[in-house]
Amino acid sequence: MAEYFDISLILKKGAFSKERVFNFLEQFGLLKGENETAYFEGRKVVVSSFEDEEADFHEISIGFSEQNFHEDSFEEELKPFTALINKCFEFSNDIIYALCSYELNGYLIGCEKRIDDFKNILGKFPIVYMRNERTKIPDMVISLKAQELFK
Repeated sequence: MAEYFDISLILKKGAFSKERVFNFLEQFGLLKGENETAYFEGRKVVVSSFEDEEADFHEISIGFSEQNFHEDSFEEELKPFTALINKCFEFSNDIIYALCSYELNGYLIGCEKRIDDFKNILGKFPIVYMRNERTKIPDMVISLKAQELFK
């Protein structure tokens, strides 16, 4: 069974914030549930959300099957993910983080209840995009110590 490379969009809770982002993702063929999308070369993608009434944020998860990164071509392989994430951040000011890993996101995010507490766990994700208030695109931080990325 192939591992999924997961992107979790973490956004402030609002009346329509989650639905607006889901609608935005649809233009990339990323519908709720299991999809194959031309934007990612027909790859199987699973889009879902996780609800926690006590949390002050929404999580929208986008899982990509059979994504392998290679050390010698990592930057090129990461480009389509970064492009999508940048577009999401430009679309919605409610998105604060995009957290990326191989199947660790649910485990790490499930313990958090407040967006402000994420700063304590960001180093546990191998790739983090975070809102930069001065620019429209997020800052990206890569931590190769957090998880083995290269296959």
